[in-house]
Amino acid sequence: MDTVLTESWFRLSLPEQMVNIGNEVKRAVRFDGNAERKAAFLDKALAYTELSIQDPKNQKVLPA
Repeated sequence: MDTVLTESWFRLSLPEQMVNIGNEVKRAVRFDGNAERKAAFLDKALAYTELSIQDPKNQKVLPA
């Protein structure tokens, strides 16, 4: 994962991270066009979820 993205992601609070993940899922659900584009939204949501789990400040509230 991109170091700049990781650092900026870690600066977000857990609720902000969850909203961003939810927005990517919502985009995927609403996107009726290209299947590759829909998959890209879901991949991004999964990548964000993984970053949230790796975020040191979330270790006490999210399972590893």
